[in-house]
Amino acid sequence: MKVFVRTASLQSDDPDIIAVYGPAVEIEPDAHGPGVSMIDVPPKFVASEPPHGGGAVMGMPRLKLKSGWRSSGNFMRAEAQRRIGESFGEVDQIAALRELLEMVISYGHDESQWPSAAQERRAKISKEFKYVENVDARARSISASEVAINPASDSSWPQK
Repeated sequence: MKVFVRTASLQSDDPDIIAVYGPAVEIEPDAHGPGVSMIDVPPKFVASEPPHGGGAVMGMPRLKLKSGWRSSGNFMRAEAQRRIGESFGEVDQIAALRELLEMVISYGHDESQWPSAAQERRAKISKEFKYVENVDARARSISASEVAINPASDSSWPQK
């Protein structure tokens, strides 16, 4: 589930959720404005308080992230996939691999013999794949104790 929470409330173990979307819904991470973060969590980490509880608005239940949501680790993997898809998605990666293969077939395996334009293109493609590798490695290596207050923050991730 994609949940939106106020970034300032992420310091809490159980922040209030201001919006929820199913996994198939395409929505921009900044759809709910500044100061709000999108986090992808399994449904079991979303809790609902009855309408009569504190914080309910017009009889609507209050949604919160359950304590322990950071330990699931799924949200870091989902955030990594979002960042990779936004920067160098699967279709682009396949096209780049095809382009690299065509260059090897056309110019041979010794890149020093390639035309300068092909060498520059190869370097650009390598930089894109390195970013994917770095983001993926970050998502796999992070532990619950390392998770930043805001896992969607750029400061938690390798820069392009």
